Amino acid sequence: MSAHDTSKHPEGTLIGHTEAGSDGSLPFDYLTLADFDQAKAGYKADYALSFHHTSQTRIIEAFLRLIEVQGVPFDKLSIAAVLKESGVARSTFYRHFTDKYDLSVKAFYYRAADKNLAGLTAADVLDAEDCHHLILAYCCEVQRQKNYLRRIDISAGTVFSFWGKQYLNAFFSFSDALAQRMGLKELPAPYQARLVQFLGGSFSLMGIWLDRNDCHTAPEIIAGAIAEAIPAFVSEL
Repeated sequence: MSAHDTSKHPEGTLIGHTEAGSDGSLPFDYLTLADFDQAKAGYKADYALSFHHTSQTRIIEAFLRLIEVQGVPFDKLSIAAVLKESGVARSTFYRHFTDKYDLSVKAFYYRAADKNLAGLTAADVLDAEDCHHLILAYCCEVQRQKNYLRRIDISAGTVFSFWGKQYLNAFFSFSDALAQRMGLKELPAPYQARLVQFLGGSFSLMGIWLDRNDCHTAPEIIAGAIAEAIPAFVSEL
């Protein structure tokens, strides 16, 4: 599919112009409103982080053993293998995770040195007098877990990836928070497009920082660049 071929995605307006992956997956800067509607169906499940559930932690720990100890490639890892390693039922897995990509995101927060990251919301970022320290905590965790992220982010830049899942979760979280501030049920489409540009740029920067820079640039610089963009973006709304 070429960069401007809309035959597979007739609904909505394409955002961005990146080529689709060889597996047919779409980069997160190449999405239609229909793509977002489909992704939102699993948003609430994706965003619910509740590590007090014993079965959830068993699944995450089994996943990490397979990836980090046994060296199973993420693209070869099956849900069946995770179920066998964790000893839980398939229905239990899908009670906590939508797919293995969602599992990889929650495992990131489970491994985090700062456990408060798991509960961080868009409202927290928007309400903070200085959101820089919140974004910095996330950047520091990315730097600390860069080897883990390389193991699991085999489709960097697509919705089927760590960054893609983070991007979509952030989009829906920010969209809901901003709509509430505007007294609306849903953020209007033009504002959604601006949100896509802001978040797409932010997560692209994070991905480039990891993949091309090996996180050598200080996390304070990356966090500062993202934080500086937030007030300008919110003021436009």
